[in-house]
Amino acid sequence: MQPTELLHRFFDEGLEDSLEDVLFERMAVDAELRREFLQHQKLHHVIQEDVTGITTPSHVSQQLFMSLGLTPPDSSAPPAAGLGKRIGAAMAGIGGVLVRGRRYVFTAAISALVTAVFFLGLFRDEAPFPAAMQDLPAATEFPQVTP
Repeated sequence: MQPTELLHRFFDEGLEDSLEDVLFERMAVDAELRREFLQHQKLHHVIQEDVTGITTPSHVSQQLFMSLGLTPPDSSAPPAAGLGKRIGAAMAGIGGVLVRGRRYVFTAAISALVTAVFFLGLFRDEAPFPAAMQDLPAATEFPQVTP
Protein backbone atom coordinates (compact mmCIF):
# COMPACT_ATOMS: atom_id res chain seq x y z
CA MET A 1 0.00 0.00 0.00
CA GLN A 2 1.32 3.44 -0.96
CA PRO A 3 2.16 5.91 1.84
CA THR A 4 -0.28 8.49 0.44
CA GLU A 5 -3.06 5.92 0.48
CA LEU A 6 -2.19 5.10 4.11
CA LEU A 7 -2.47 8.81 4.96
CA HIS A 8 -5.90 9.08 3.34
CA ARG A 9 -7.17 5.99 5.14
CA PHE A 10 -5.65 7.21 8.45
CA PHE A 11 -7.63 10.48 8.33
CA ASP A 12 -10.79 9.16 6.67
CA GLU A 13 -11.51 5.90 8.44
CA GLY A 14 -8.55 5.11 10.68
CA LEU A 15 -6.00 2.33 10.34
CA GLU A 16 -5.43 -0.95 12.08
CA ASP A 17 -2.55 -0.87 14.54
CA SER A 18 -0.21 -2.76 12.22
CA LEU A 19 -0.85 -0.39 9.29
CA GLU A 20 -0.62 2.63 11.58
CA ASP A 21 2.80 1.42 12.72
CA VAL A 22 3.89 1.04 9.09
CA LEU A 23 2.72 4.58 8.32
CA PHE A 24 4.58 6.13 11.25
CA GLU A 25 7.72 4.10 10.52
CA ARG A 26 7.70 5.43 6.96
CA MET A 27 7.14 8.98 8.22
CA ALA A 28 10.12 8.61 10.54
CA VAL A 29 12.44 8.28 7.54
CA ASP A 30 10.58 10.27 4.85
CA ALA A 31 10.50 14.06 5.32
CA GLU A 32 8.17 14.55 2.34
CA LEU A 33 5.64 12.12 3.84
CA ARG A 34 5.82 14.02 7.15
CA ARG A 35 5.07 17.30 5.34
CA GLU A 36 2.14 15.65 3.56
CA PHE A 37 0.88 14.31 6.92
CA LEU A 38 1.01 17.82 8.43
CA GLN A 39 -0.90 19.24 5.45
CA HIS A 40 -3.56 16.55 5.82
CA GLN A 41 -3.77 17.23 9.56
CA LYS A 42 -4.24 20.98 9.05
CA LEU A 43 -6.83 20.41 6.34
CA HIS A 44 -8.69 17.88 8.50
CA HIS A 45 -8.74 20.36 11.41
CA VAL A 46 -10.05 23.21 9.22
CA ILE A 47 -12.76 20.98 7.75
CA GLN A 48 -13.87 19.85 11.22
CA GLU A 49 -14.17 23.48 12.34
CA ASP A 50 -16.15 24.45 9.23
CA VAL A 51 -18.54 21.50 9.38
CA THR A 52 -19.86 22.54 12.80
CA GLY A 53 -20.92 25.93 11.41
CA ILE A 54 -22.72 24.66 8.31
CA THR A 55 -26.49 24.26 8.43
CA THR A 56 -28.46 22.95 5.46
CA PRO A 57 -31.59 25.01 4.74
CA SER A 58 -34.74 23.06 5.51
CA HIS A 59 -36.23 23.43 2.00
CA VAL A 60 -33.10 21.86 0.49
CA SER A 61 -33.30 18.92 2.88
CA GLN A 62 -37.00 18.42 2.10
CA GLN A 63 -36.41 18.52 -1.66
CA LEU A 64 -33.58 15.99 -1.31
CA PHE A 65 -35.77 13.60 0.69
CA MET A 66 -38.65 13.93 -1.77
CA SER A 67 -36.38 13.37 -4.80
CA LEU A 68 -35.15 10.17 -3.15
CA GLY A 69 -38.72 9.05 -2.53
CA LEU A 70 -38.42 9.36 1.26
CA THR A 71 -40.60 11.17 3.75
CA PRO A 72 -38.94 14.43 4.78
CA PRO A 73 -38.40 15.04 8.49
CA ASP A 74 -40.85 17.26 10.35
CA SER A 75 -39.68 20.84 9.81
CA SER A 76 -41.79 22.12 12.73
CA ALA A 77 -39.49 20.42 15.24
CA PRO A 78 -37.38 22.89 17.19
CA PRO A 79 -33.81 23.16 15.96
CA ALA A 80 -31.14 21.46 18.00
CA ALA A 81 -29.20 23.69 20.33
CA GLY A 82 -25.96 25.02 18.87
CA LEU A 83 -24.14 24.58 22.15
CA GLY A 84 -25.22 20.95 22.37
CA LYS A 85 -23.88 20.28 18.88
CA ARG A 86 -20.56 21.88 19.73
CA ILE A 87 -20.24 19.93 22.98
CA GLY A 88 -21.15 16.73 21.14
CA ALA A 89 -18.59 17.44 18.43
CA ALA A 90 -15.94 18.20 21.05
CA MET A 91 -16.69 14.99 22.93
CA ALA A 92 -16.51 13.01 19.69
CA GLY A 93 -13.17 14.66 18.91
CA ILE A 94 -11.82 13.87 22.36
CA GLY A 95 -13.04 10.29 22.04
CA GLY A 96 -11.27 9.97 18.69
CA VAL A 97 -8.05 11.33 20.13
CA LEU A 98 -8.27 8.93 23.07
CA VAL A 99 -8.83 5.97 20.77
CA ARG A 100 -6.04 6.92 18.34
CA GLY A 101 -3.62 7.90 21.10
CA ARG A 102 -4.55 5.18 23.57
CA ARG A 103 -0.90 4.26 24.09
CA TYR A 104 -0.10 7.81 25.17
CA VAL A 105 -3.22 8.13 27.30
CA PHE A 106 -2.38 4.85 29.06
CA THR A 107 1.22 6.01 29.65
CA ALA A 108 0.04 9.36 31.02
CA ALA A 109 -2.45 7.67 33.36
CA ILE A 110 0.21 5.31 34.72
CA SER A 111 2.64 8.23 35.18
CA ALA A 112 0.01 10.22 37.08
CA LEU A 113 -0.73 7.23 39.30
CA VAL A 114 2.95 6.62 40.09
CA THR A 115 3.46 10.33 40.84
CA ALA A 116 0.44 10.39 43.16
CA VAL A 117 1.66 7.29 45.02
CA PHE A 118 5.13 8.83 45.32
CA PHE A 119 3.80 12.06 46.83
CA LEU A 120 1.39 10.26 49.13
CA GLY A 121 4.30 8.14 50.35
CA LEU A 122 6.43 11.23 50.96
CA PHE A 123 3.82 13.04 53.01
CA ARG A 124 2.13 10.05 54.65
CA ASP A 125 2.84 11.14 58.26
CA GLU A 126 1.15 14.52 57.62
CA ALA A 127 4.33 16.44 58.35
CA PRO A 128 4.77 19.68 56.43
CA PHE A 129 8.08 18.37 55.05
CA PRO A 130 9.29 14.87 54.28
CA ALA A 131 10.87 12.96 57.17
CA ALA A 132 14.33 13.33 55.63
CA MET A 133 14.03 17.12 55.87
CA GLN A 134 13.14 16.96 59.56
CA ASP A 135 16.42 15.20 60.40
CA LEU A 136 18.49 18.14 59.14
CA PRO A 137 19.87 20.46 61.83
CA ALA A 138 17.83 23.61 62.21
CA ALA A 139 19.54 26.93 61.65
CA THR A 140 19.63 28.86 64.88
CA GLU A 141 19.87 32.45 63.73
CA PHE A 142 20.94 34.32 60.67
CA PRO A 143 23.78 36.83 61.14
CA GLN A 144 22.74 40.45 61.17
CA VAL A 145 24.11 42.51 58.31
CA THR A 146 24.41 46.23 58.80
CA PRO A 147 24.93 48.58 55.89
